[in-house]
Amino acid sequence: IQYRSVDYAGNTEQTKQAGIFVDAFVPIISYGIDKTTITLDGKIIVPADSCRLTVSASDPAIKGVASGVKIITVAVDGEAVPLGDAGYVKQLGEGTHHVAASAEDYLGNRKDDAIDIIVVRDTFPPRSRIATIGIVHRSGGIDYITKNTSFTLTSVDDLITPGDGAGGVKKQSAELYAAQTIIREES
Repeated sequence: IQYRSVDYAGNTEQTKQAGIFVDAFVPIISYGIDKTTITLDGKIIVPADSCRLTVSASDPAIKGVASGVKIITVAVDGEAVPLGDAGYVKQLGEGTHHVAASAEDYLGNRKDDAIDIIVVRDTFPPRSRIATIGIVHRSGGIDYITKNTSFTLTSVDDLITPGDGAGGVKKQSAELYAAQTIIREES
């Protein structure tokens, strides 16, 4: 911004400048969970017995400068989470948890946010299916293939209810026994 003054006698001071930045950005609220997460229908799923939730906020910088976060409030299931030595941290057990957080910077820009976290023990094993692509001949309940036949292995894992496919598959493996040779493939 540039500014100056003129008095009644017409004397004008030299134009001056001041750097002023308009901060119209709300703080950014971040959630950290110490376990693997899956997002399903806008909810965060944690396939575990429990997890550690950490909530923090930062103020976006404008030309390398930010006014800073003045206050953060966090509540889990309606109960306030106090600021501890490690920040806003809460251990969550099995069940559905509603997390509400707000952050305000020193200029009054405010962000209110809420997420749902479902902590559920995954008790379903993955389901796999293999499909052959190419020439296949079935005889006596056995498939016979050529050396040019390829395979597609698909796996899904249920998490909350049978058939939901909401879990995650960490690893797939298949072994092909051909005469005296074993071919192993993992992904």
